[in-house]
Amino acid sequence: VQTVTINNLILNGGLLFQAQNVADTAVLNLLGSINVNVASPIGALGSTANNSANFETLDIGSTISGSGALTVAGAANGGANTGVVRLSAANPYTGNITVAQPSAIASATHRLLQLNHLDALQNATLTLGTTAANGVSFASAANTGTFNIGALGGTANQALADTAGSIVNLNVGS
Repeated sequence: VQTVTINNLILNGGLLFQAQNVADTAVLNLLGSINVNVASPIGALGSTANNSANFETLDIGSTISGSGALTVAGAANGGANTGVVRLSAANPYTGNITVAQPSAIASATHRLLQLNHLDALQNATLTLGTTAANGVSFASAANTGTFNIGALGGTANQALADTAGSIVNLNVGS
């Protein structure tokens, strides 16, 4: 596990990935603050097979602000972003975060985007791409109340259960 603190990281269309080795379980904790100005992809490497033990985690404990669009996984990085992006802070971010399913989701429990805080997307729009069924997971340790999401979009199905299988409550819209 590596921790990097960056105060005032500005995303202006660049790629933010945890991309060390597709066959490992590396975790990068990112602390500080992130401002999303322009559409930017984020992700973590993972196996090309579903339900693998090999996936990396990008744990964003940074506070995310701004309104530029974010895309989790998707085609960037050669479609190899099948690992986990965790949002572990209450974020004032007001943009659209799209979960775009790649060819696989490495972890059966910790999906492409994991909400590790009840207010991680309190002001944001969460869009589930048409093929991103169950692309989001809800951390059982954070499931202590209602997960707040600014708005929902997309057409993919999403199970409302946490990583331990317990029911999740959602509040959509402020």
